[in-house]
Amino acid sequence: MTVPLSFLRYQAPNIVGMFGNGLRSALPRAVGGRTPDSAPLHRRLEPVPPALIEAYAEWTGAPADRYRDELPPHLFSYWALGLIADLTGRVPYNVLSIVNQGCRMVVRRPLPTDEVLDVTGRLGEIVDDGRRIRIATHLEIGTDGAPGAQSVDVLTAVPHRNPKRPRSAAPREPARTFETVGTWSAAAGDGRAFALLTGDFNPLHTLELVARRTRYNGCILHGFGLLSRTYETLRNAGVDIAVFDVRYVKPVPLPSAELAVTLAREADADGGRALRLASPDGTLHMAGHLHEKEPA
Repeated sequence: MTVPLSFLRYQAPNIVGMFGNGLRSALPRAVGGRTPDSAPLHRRLEPVPPALIEAYAEWTGAPADRYRDELPPHLFSYWALGLIADLTGRVPYNVLSIVNQGCRMVVRRPLPTDEVLDVTGRLGEIVDDGRRIRIATHLEIGTDGAPGAQSVDVLTAVPHRNPKRPRSAAPREPARTFETVGTWSAAAGDGRAFALLTGDFNPLHTLELVARRTRYNGCILHGFGLLSRTYETLRNAGVDIAVFDVRYVKPVPLPSAELAVTLAREADADGGRALRLASPDGTLHMAGHLHEKEPA
């Protein structure tokens, strides 16, 4: 689909927040002993424009009537990116090289489309594991009519230029039987389309000339783009989702082959079901778990 350039007018807060904080973090400064500000940030945001909701839902693969009266839960990539940028901009590291590693989304009730959004965010745990600095941020989203409707935990990382220890082996997961519940693929222009819908104009996703000079040798799809299309593929298959917890394993190049969304046949002990997003050759791009109701 083609997303109109006119949507740029909705994206100023995210563009300013992401690039402004990134550039400030790259300036030379003394950071020894600097402690990140842990005070929460609170924003009240105007209702999301209906035209943007409609275009975003279409891009994710949702049917036209699914989000007529409620917001897509994963649309936090539009209303929260600026706040996340302000929070991660508090850490004493160069966040221009920050990468998205995963996300946990809890949906308690629908967010209405016509109400002002209350968003509160705070920095979570910051851990240096020798290879990267992991930065967690926590968001709570609601409205006057639906307080505490949703929470989102986003995990990002700043890689070390000279890692102090080798990459550790991935933990072995228990054997499971997966079944394919749906597929989706990404077009060459999907990085630019998602940027116009959410304000994330990282050149790695939008500018081929820049992206070709990176280790990915071309543009890749946003992590939140993987999340949203996979979420809607599961919804289209009749899966209700209250908790969606994923980690990004390997980027999806643009354009991509058809990707399979698979779900474990059996639930785990806590009632969750494992999910995967993989290429036809078996390459794993995203993995995680979902719950159809929030665990007690």
